[in-house]
Amino acid sequence: MKYAVISDIHGNYPALEACLKDARGLGVSRFLYLGDYFLDIPYPNEATETVRETAYAAVRGNKEDYLREMNWDRRTWTFDQFNSLYWNCEQIKQENADYLISLPFAKTIKDDHIYMAHMASDLFEDASAVRFGSGGYYFRMKEKPFSHAEFLQHIDETISTNKPFNIKLELMPDGAYLFGHTHIQWHWSGFGKLILNPGSCGLSLNFDNRAAYSIIEYTGGAWNVDERRVEYDAEGTARVLRESGLYKAAPGFSGVILEQIESAEERVSFLIKTAETEAFKRGESGQPFSNAVWREACRRYMRGPITQRRQP
Repeated sequence: MKYAVISDIHGNYPALEACLKDARGLGVSRFLYLGDYFLDIPYPNEATETVRETAYAAVRGNKEDYLREMNWDRRTWTFDQFNSLYWNCEQIKQENADYLISLPFAKTIKDDHIYMAHMASDLFEDASAVRFGSGGYYFRMKEKPFSHAEFLQHIDETISTNKPFNIKLELMPDGAYLFGHTHIQWHWSGFGKLILNPGSCGLSLNFDNRAAYSIIEYTGGAWNVDERRVEYDAEGTARVLRESGLYKAAPGFSGVILEQIESAEERVSFLIKTAETEAFKRGESGQPFSNAVWREACRRYMRGPITQRRQP
């Protein structure tokens, strides 16, 4: 049985539709979703309803946890840092919010030995062994560009030579271990296990702005993986965001998301780093950032040279 594994949609409904069309064209009818369905691109209801209608199985991501932890008293919505979240909470239908809140943080499909979660830390005791993040990917790519095949070779060498992790991995049940969160597409097989991150459907961060997902199938005693990259109207999606109420509500953060749609390179963590630096200057610490810190960080980030925006 073929499964399409989709993660990190982030409200990008056009990208999700493109992935579903591609997968159906390849005979896939079972869709596994790994979290982060809304927030950054202004289609919270369309994206959520599509997941509800098509999911064979789904887990929640850290974005859905925002809904679970949200104080729905609008008088408390005072932090500029969370304006994107506030806007989404105002737009999302109650039944869609209830669905996202109800999703489990992890799920097992016992018959096919598939283990799903949004974060690797919910599947592995030592998640650092499989945490290939977007920030590290960015700096390695900028230092010396590499192909996806070279990246997979790097992952194979990193995991295969990690003896403590391998010992623990051998003791785990055989099967496919699926997670997202980092927006970087990759997979690795060994010891009867498949470890896979399908990348991000909605906001890819590995220098390729096509929508990413993966197809998996267990045949002949082994897992077959087809990593997919799908064209969608990224330019039109960026235009919709730029003209949306979401952008008006959170122009600084939305500007960073626009950069990520275009470049498929890490940006958000650099904005956060800029805010942390600004908070330190002001003698503040921790999050959420004060509105003065957040506004100044957004101003500095977006008005600085592009090299500074990418690498503050």
